Amino acid sequence: MLLPTELPKPFGHAKHAIVEKVSAGEYAVSLYYELDAGEAGFAASFEATNNPLYSPRELGNVRELKLANGITGFFRPVSCGGSCAPANLWWKQGAVLYQLQLKLPSTLREKNQQAVITAVANSAILAGPR
Repeated sequence: MLLPTELPKPFGHAKHAIVEKVSAGEYAVSLYYELDAGEAGFAASFEATNNPLYSPRELGNVRELKLANGITGFFRPVSCGGSCAPANLWWKQGAVLYQLQLKLPSTLREKNQQAVITAVANSAILAGPR
């Protein structure tokens, strides 16, 4: 399991961690500022899938970037329509596909979104499996 060792503000203020799923082949952990507030209370999520059915290269609207240890990541900024979707970052290590989502303000420039989500991902990569 890869999880970041540090979260920047405001994510460090999320009070609730929920294990959404866990099995031999995948896990998902979400952080919330408030429970029972729907997406309004969501802060971040961390997911991994062993032997996924798709590659992050196949995803639309992603930008390739470099992560710690020479890993290639695929970044998608916050996108807004009827509501705003969080910033996403995917990367593969071996047969495992990792996904990180952060609820960032839509007013935050894409360059800054990328810097924040990359720092969180690098924290998890450098910490290693736990």
